[in-house]
Amino acid sequence: MSHHASHQYLFDTLTQEEIEMLCGLYHVGTGGGDQTTTLSWWPTPSLWSTSGLDVGYWTHSAEKMFQSRLTAIREGRAKLLTTRKWKGELSFYKNQTRKFISAVEKQCVTLL
Repeated sequence: MSHHASHQYLFDTLTQEEIEMLCGLYHVGTGGGDQTTTLSWWPTPSLWSTSGLDVGYWTHSAEKMFQSRLTAIREGRAKLLTTRKWKGELSFYKNQTRKFISAVEKQCVTLL
């Protein structure tokens, strides 16, 4: 929130710190001097936006992935993942999304 004269301005974006907290992100030493790696319970927005799950709205596939991950966390089966592992986990959806978008585009052309 910012105060300017007699007005208050509210900001509707999250800070990087807030994003990291919501994603359960940790910076962990690797044992190699000052070198660290990033681990998180959830993918960061930047990883999500490059996955096939980010199609501009919350889909059944996104919900399925979320519920599956949440269940694994609650049952103690989930592990913190590195950025590389998150990319691997989310890459499966890229092909599905490309196929879906291609099929939608073909149908749109047919209808026009």
